Amino acid sequence: MTVCNSGSISRVTIADVSGHGENVSIVAGHLHDALGEYADYWDQSALIRRLNDGFFKGAVVGKFATAFLLSQYAATGALAFTNA
Repeated sequence: MTVCNSGSISRVTIADVSGHGENVSIVAGHLHDALGEYADYWDQSALIRRLNDGFFKGAVVGKFATAFLLSQYAATGALAFTNA
């Protein structure tokens, strides 16, 4: 879970990367870094693009990942989600 610097955007992410070992740890690290980098942005499209690009750059043939992101904007109660 991440919360933006002002506390107005909360985000929960569930992700699974196929496989085990160092490659999976690297992908998980990229996910964590991207969530922190985009924590202050309501629009999830740039975050998803970064995750997608990063995964394909470091992808090993036969590997895949799934993710679900849910964001809540505290001021309005609006929800946004992405399933990738």
